[in-house]
Amino acid sequence: KNTNYSNPSEEISELTMKSSSSILIILGTLSSCNALMSQKQLSTSDVSIVAKTLKPKSLSVLNMAPRLDRLEGRWSPDPSKPEEGIPAYGPVGSLIRGGPLPFIQRIFKADDYEQAVYKYMANEGCDRKEAQGNMDAYLENPNDWAYQKMQEKKGGFKKDYANANTKPKALILSGAWALIVFWFFATFISDCVAGKYVVENTNTLANGNLWTIPFLK
Repeated sequence: KNTNYSNPSEEISELTMKSSSSILIILGTLSSCNALMSQKQLSTSDVSIVAKTLKPKSLSVLNMAPRLDRLEGRWSPDPSKPEEGIPAYGPVGSLIRGGPLPFIQRIFKADDYEQAVYKYMANEGCDRKEAQGNMDAYLENPNDWAYQKMQEKKGGFKKDYANANTKPKALILSGAWALIVFWFFATFISDCVAGKYVVENTNTLANGNLWTIPFLK
């Protein structure tokens, strides 16, 4: 733009104002860029902090399961979770939930039972009680247990093996049945000791013993 100035000082003054305006615009642009960069750096720092916070938590969740010693081929509870090595319930609890078979297994093959429980905990990521309940159900009837698990994977009803047969009504029925069975075997053993079931002499010809014939003696 061509402008006629009557005084050179007016021209210098206008040029100075234009230069000042340009400098202010440049400074404002640089300030905005710095603000954006600072915000970006802050967001990156926040992500790093969250990642560092979540990473140990994820690792701790993975380490909660029992571990397999590949050299010895044995499962053991996580050292930081000693409660994993404590049974959720005793053999009587297995008797209530699964009947005599898991009860006998826990009495005579306790180590095999424990190893199976640890392995189930590690594979399924469940707690000790749920693992024991499933193991008791498996020992009681492997086919029914496998069928139930197949139905659960298809979206069917999930059975609570950890608390199976522990309701008051079920406990009463199980207790009554156990008393009947105990009474039957106790009576049978007592009668055998008393000689009630002693077999009479069957060493006769009528019972097929040819050696009772006089000339064959």
